[in-house]
Amino acid sequence: MGKQTIYGSQTSNTNWDNLEEALRDKVRQIIQNILEEEVMELLG
Repeated sequence: MGKQTIYGSQTSNTNWDNLEEALRDKVRQIIQNILEEEVMELLG
């Protein structure tokens, strides 16, 4: 049973790492879009 918990934890950590990476990418895209809009507004 202990091995299942360990493997389950590793899989869970992998899933959280993938989720974290996906969220970071999405936040980066949102910030990039906001910055581009602000620059375009400033430049006219």
